Amino acid sequence: MWFRWLVGRRLLAREADAYRALDGLEGVPKLLSWDGACRLVISYIEGAPLPEAPRERLDEAFFDDLAALLHRIHDRGVACADLHHRNVIVSPFGKPSLVDFAMATVRGSGPLSKWLFHRLAALDEAALTRMRTRYLRRLPTPAEQEILRRGLWLRRAGRTFKRTLPTLRPASGPDGEGPVNRSP
Repeated sequence: MWFRWLVGRRLLAREADAYRALDGLEGVPKLLSWDGACRLVISYIEGAPLPEAPRERLDEAFFDDLAALLHRIHDRGVACADLHHRNVIVSPFGKPSLVDFAMATVRGSGPLSKWLFHRLAALDEAALTRMRTRYLRRLPTPAEQEILRRGLWLRRAGRTFKRTLPTLRPASGPDGEGPVNRSP
């Protein structure tokens, strides 16, 4: 509970800052309300997460559109910092949207903030490249291999950090299905 109160509130505040910076950008949910503590409400984006989307909609043009959206997000001074296929929504018309900015960083004016933003933006680019090659079932081009190399050390550091955090998901029952009923 203490972890959720201390860290969770800060993550929600960061997410709210990211949504404010991205306000009006097509392909990103709109921040509807934020109570300053534990409730963040965003608009609904219709579609399916990338892993559940029909494969015929996932072509080079889709990933080009996703790259353009990611560049517009970076131009607004936001780095996702945790971009993965479950955060990509494929609309019924085959257009990409990005959701879940809990780990996002909004670029500040200081040198450390600018440095961190550029490192995290490189991590976003590497994540997009991994998605593109995975879903298009092809090997990375030499240019894509360079993008993947740039973000590798930060990706490894993030994975190590993530393993040290306690899980915030509810415990599951002995069969692995649903939460544990702790009432007598």
